Amino acid sequence: LRGQTDFLRPYDLIERCLTRHDGRRRLIARLGAEAEDGIDAFLAQALAYEPLETPSLTGFLAWLEHGDVQIKRELGAAAGRLRVMTVHGAKGLEAPVVILPDTADRAARESGQMLEMGVTALWRSARAEMPAPVAERAEAQAALRAEEDARLLYVAMTRAEHWLIIAGAGKTDQPEGWYRRMADGLSHLGAVDCEMPTGPGLRYQHLDWPEAVAPPETTPTTPAGLPAMLWHPAPPAPASPAVLSPSSLGGAKALPGESGLSGEAATLRGAQLHLLLEHLPLWPQVDWSERAQALLAGMEEGAPADLETLLEEAAGVISAPELAPLFAPGTLAEVEISATLAGRPLFGVIDRLVVSPAHVLAVDYKSNRVIPPCAEETPEGLLRQMGAYRAALAQVFPDREIEVALLWTARAQLMRLPASLVDAALSRAELESGAGAA
Repeated sequence: LRGQTDFLRPYDLIERCLTRHDGRRRLIARLGAEAEDGIDAFLAQALAYEPLETPSLTGFLAWLEHGDVQIKRELGAAAGRLRVMTVHGAKGLEAPVVILPDTADRAARESGQMLEMGVTALWRSARAEMPAPVAERAEAQAALRAEEDARLLYVAMTRAEHWLIIAGAGKTDQPEGWYRRMADGLSHLGAVDCEMPTGPGLRYQHLDWPEAVAPPETTPTTPAGLPAMLWHPAPPAPASPAVLSPSSLGGAKALPGESGLSGEAATLRGAQLHLLLEHLPLWPQVDWSERAQALLAGMEEGAPADLETLLEEAAGVISAPELAPLFAPGTLAEVEISATLAGRPLFGVIDRLVVSPAHVLAVDYKSNRVIPPCAEETPEGLLRQMGAYRAALAQVFPDREIEVALLWTARAQLMRLPASLVDAALSRAELESGAGAA
């Protein structure tokens, strides 16, 4: 499976685990038939991810971790199970026996401290102190809430095929409460007093209960002993450490004197430049202007006003003869990488990766205007970032030399960073953040 992770889409890899390696049968045997919904939903999420990103297992897991994924189970088939649900969730469903366990004290209440009056919002005050227009608006809202409550009560009462059991604890004498309203309705229908397991109640019976169908005869089986672990409470789930980002390890990211765009504008410009450097090398130079316009117009912010300036900077980097090996066929762009750093998970994206049988070069683009004269004067935060990339790549390629470099786009200049320099910067990040929290 590890050998296939770089070649199969997430869906294909998961399906291989479930089918070829018998994962689906084993999960259902261990967790029960309910696990089928979770498995199918997981596969559906893998399919939904593929049109959004370039499919990769690391990207899919990061997408799941940072997204808000909700799964709604299909509850159409009863299958002899007890289902606990809200009235809203029961819309459209029926069951032979329906129990409404909490129908006491269900009167609709005013909610919120504000009262909408057209385009104006007013503080809600006591009814006796409200001006007439405000009181009319409050009464209209109360009427709407009462109508919605009545519709909800109708849904609750019509879910039962054969037997509706109405119960409640607390105040059951409120005229607007569900319990009192249903009790009055049963009295009008001619319900009779009946002794219930919890005390006296009312019972209304119409027609006869359907005949029970005898279950098919089965061969007696010998009960199996339960594993010892089921007799003890499960240990608390271990706390999941936060995922580290190479660009968030602390330290300055620019030299003194760096000025120009604000933080958000600089981040946006860097993202636009990265997009051009990722895609333009795949096209003939004569098409770069047209492709740049299409690429940046597809971003949420649209094409920038300084498109020509951005294109000129990107073209200068791609066309530089000394940088040609970075953009040669077979090199990789925007490479997602995950590893472990000081006992915590690390996830990052390397702008350009050049892999050879004995050597790996990781390059990160930087659009700073103030460029350090030598590697030793590189800002601390950038050194830590590249040290994290080097540590992660050493886990992926343990038998190759790992080299990292910064590409200053303003001058189309590649600055290789000595291993000792970035490793020392990374160790300082670990010391400042505490053990295990680089």
